[in-house]
Amino acid sequence: MDEREIRDHFLAQAKACDGLGSPFTANLCRALAKVLDANTRTGRAVLGWPGDARADGLALRVCGALHALVLTGASERLALIYPPNQTSESETVRVLPKAIARSDEQ
Repeated sequence: MDEREIRDHFLAQAKACDGLGSPFTANLCRALAKVLDANTRTGRAVLGWPGDARADGLALRVCGALHALVLTGASERLALIYPPNQTSESETVRVLPKAIARSDEQ
């Protein structure tokens, strides 16, 4: 899959999450579609995904990995945008790149 298809997969997953009543995960998927880039190992791995992103559940896997960072206390700043806190997509877009870069360093 090319980068555009990967980003479209994240946007499609966001739409599905909205429809299923999961606005936070939808927000996260939309933000990831915007911020993922080749400057991090995570970004390169996701944007260069060799398989079928939808069949592999790529967007939800990335969301799950971010959630693990929150649950383990590895990213306090990321935790501040997670429920029960309220956050905007712009705030999520601002926080994600640093959280992803820091997690790549660990």
